Amino acid sequence: MPGPEPEAIELSDQVRQALEKLAGRHTTGQQKAQRARIILKAAEGKNNAEISREVKQSLDMVRLWRRRWLQGYWWACSPEFRRSTERRMKPTGTRRSQ
Repeated sequence: MPGPEPEAIELSDQVRQALEKLAGRHTTGQQKAQRARIILKAAEGKNNAEISREVKQSLDMVRLWRRRWLQGYWWACSPEFRRSTERRMKPTGTRRSQ
């Protein structure tokens, strides 16, 4: 018996283009590219099971990223995103804050 219909995701042209660019770039980390692919397929109207099969990820992972996107975690796909707690290493190997 099928579950409830997942919430629809609507993307502006600008956001869609940014996600397509992110998903297709060779320099994008694979996790971010996979998140972008999940969101793009969800915006096409596909259900979670279809997306899961197409991107070869677990159903739970697809549900997670659909839910996060809808909750406003769009920055998780953004290449410019850096957590404020993230640190950079100095060449000497000591940590410094950004």
